[in-house]
Amino acid sequence: MKKLAVVGIGSAGIQALCHFLAWIDNNWQITSIHDPDTKILGIGESTNASFISAIEYGLNFDIIKDLDALNATHKFGTKFIEWREDDIINPLISGTVAIHFDTYKLKQFAFNRFKHLWKDKFDELQGKVSDIINYNNKAIVIVDGKEFAFDYVIDCRGFPKSLNNDYTIIQGNPVNYGLVHNIPRSADWKYTHHTATKDGWMFSLPLQTRESYGYMFNTNITDIETARKNFSEQIGVPVDKLQNIEYSFKSYYCNNITDGKIIKNGNAAVFFEPMFANSLSLYDSINRITYDYILEKPKNYNEIFVNIAKKIEEMICYFYHGGSVHNTNFWRYAKDYSLDRLQTSENLKNTTIQLKENSKLQYYTNDDNWVFSQRNLKIIDKNFGYNYFTYG
Repeated sequence: MKKLAVVGIGSAGIQALCHFLAWIDNNWQITSIHDPDTKILGIGESTNASFISAIEYGLNFDIIKDLDALNATHKFGTKFIEWREDDIINPLISGTVAIHFDTYKLKQFAFNRFKHLWKDKFDELQGKVSDIINYNNKAIVIVDGKEFAFDYVIDCRGFPKSLNNDYTIIQGNPVNYGLVHNIPRSADWKYTHHTATKDGWMFSLPLQTRESYGYMFNTNITDIETARKNFSEQIGVPVDKLQNIEYSFKSYYCNNITDGKIIKNGNAAVFFEPMFANSLSLYDSINRITYDYILEKPKNYNEIFVNIAKKIEEMICYFYHGGSVHNTNFWRYAKDYSLDRLQTSENLKNTTIQLKENSKLQYYTNDDNWVFSQRNLKIIDKNFGYNYFTYG
C-alpha cells in the first residue's frame, strides 16, 4: 500500500483530498494531517467550476441539497461594479454553476463525508507539524515530535515563513492589504461582486446567514486608517464596529512546487489577490500536475505550473489596465502598472491572434485558453470595452 499525505485542511487541503481520494487508485492510502488548534480566516469564499467538480467527486456534494451544510449560495458568475459606467458580468458558462461557501463550515462537512465515503482509503492524523523533509526516497512529516513516512506529501500549510529565492514575488502589485468584515444578514445575489472603489476594489460574497466583504487597497497609496474609514462608508458600518480582520500580503508563486517527494499547494505554492476566485483554479492545476508527478509521467512540472501562474497574474492585469470610473491615484497607478505588464504578455498577444482568427472564420478552432474559455474571453473583452479579440 502506497501512502500520500495532505498537510493542512484549508480550502487547498480539502480540494487536494477530494481530488486524490476520487482519482487515484485503491493501492493508495490518503492521510489528512492537521492541527485542530490552527485557526482559519473565517470569511466567505467564492468558487469556480473546478472546485465544484472536486467536491462533487470527492464528497458526493449535491449543489442543491448540500447548500445548507456549507451556509452556501449559488454563484452564476462575477459582477464588476463601477469598473465601467454600467455593471459588467463575467458569467459562468457551458452550464456550470459554482457556490459561495462559509470557510468555517467546510472542514466538518468534508470530514464527515470522507469518513463515510472513503473509510478504507482515508485516514486522519492530528497534531502540530514542525517539518516536512525528503529522506531516503520518502517524505518524512514530523508531527508532535514523531516521524511519519509517506511516499509523497502535499504541503498545504499556508503562507511560507519566508519568501526565499524559491519564490517569484510580484513587485509593485496594485494591492497589498485587505480589510474584511462580515454582516450577519441573509444575502443571495447570485454573483460574486467586485466593486471598484477609490482605493482599489472590494469583493462581496452572499452567504445564507451573512455577507462577507473584503476591501483591497495599496498601503503605499492609501494609509490603513483612511482605508478603514472609506471601507466603513462603503458598507455602512461605523469604523469602531469593524471586525478588525486584516491582512497584509505579497503576490508570489513558487518556482519549484515539486521537490523530491514533497509538493507545495495552496498558499505554500502561490498567492494572488482574490480576483475571480483564481486561487481555487490554481490549486486544481497543482492537483492535476501532482497526479502526473506521482505517476512519474515525464513532464517539466515546475515549468508547467509557473506558466499557469503567469497566466493568472497577467489576467489580473488585463482586468485592471482599463481602469474604473474612479480617477484616483490608485487607479492611475493600477492602469499604468498593468499596461506596462501587458506590453510583454505573450498570453495577450497569442490570445488576440487566435480569437481574431476565430472571429474572422466565424467558428472556434481550438480551446487553448488564457485562464477563461474563448467565449468568456470574448464576452469580457467586449463588455470591458477592450476589443482586442474582435476581427474587423
